[in-house]
Amino acid sequence: MWAYSEYYNTWTRITQKGSVPAARFQHSFIDLDDQVNIILFGGFNVFNTVPGHASFNDLYLFNINTEVWTLLDSNTSLSGGPSPRGAHAAIWFDGSMYMFGGFAVIGTTGHLRELWKYTLATRSWVEITAASGVGPEGRIGFSFLVLNSTTALLTAGGCSTVDSATGNCPKDYYYKPATNTWAISNATRLNAARKAAGGDSAVGQMVYEFGGLYQVGTSVTMYSDLAVLDTVYDRWLQLYPNYGRGNLPPATFGHVMVRIGQRCVLFGGRVGTAASPGSNQLWEYSVVTPSS
Repeated sequence: MWAYSEYYNTWTRITQKGSVPAARFQHSFIDLDDQVNIILFGGFNVFNTVPGHASFNDLYLFNINTEVWTLLDSNTSLSGGPSPRGAHAAIWFDGSMYMFGGFAVIGTTGHLRELWKYTLATRSWVEITAASGVGPEGRIGFSFLVLNSTTALLTAGGCSTVDSATGNCPKDYYYKPATNTWAISNATRLNAARKAAGGDSAVGQMVYEFGGLYQVGTSVTMYSDLAVLDTVYDRWLQLYPNYGRGNLPPATFGHVMVRIGQRCVLFGGRVGTAASPGSNQLWEYSVVTPSS
């Protein structure tokens, strides 16, 4: 486990204490908006080509001040919670974790369409059935982002079994926890829906998306562009950072992108080709805030 300091531009390996989770990938790992605690759920132990491949449904809390892990639940299925899964996405919203999607076994078609809510104060799970609106199809490799005090966005750019030809998810969805309603975004994407994008970050009401991969059969296209979804006007816009000159990130997919203040920070991913190994690239994009 590592921590990155933007101020010093350094990585530090953390000496973990307490109930340290087993090694894993494609898990969810989200902060609780208190600048102290992070909650981890699920993931896979090894890739599906390795013997012993399995998914987790354990739940942990990590305190960044004490560097101590606390096991909240070793098997959430036994406490009325979700089954084992990875490649899902989660957000922290108004004191609870909301989690959508994922699948139990890499390489299978059982993409989950479940929305779960976990309340830390009561340590309780509930599976949510939307009160109204047509919710998203089961998917993996997407992003789930908090936009404001009332709304979250579940992005396209994941992978689904609904479109048998491409496996792509063509639509973004807005979700309002207070009213438990879904609404499909009417914004027209500038490029085809992206599979395994993993590079979305919300800064205020704007959602920034970098890179990704689109596949039809054996034809694969990787992207190195940056676009933004204006959720107020529900429209996508193309951005041209550095005016198309100078150092720019290469075509990438399978990366992650997070917000630090008014900046989007990108790490990792496969670079150049879909068959390339994972990378440790680190990029930062400064968001321009229009003056009023």
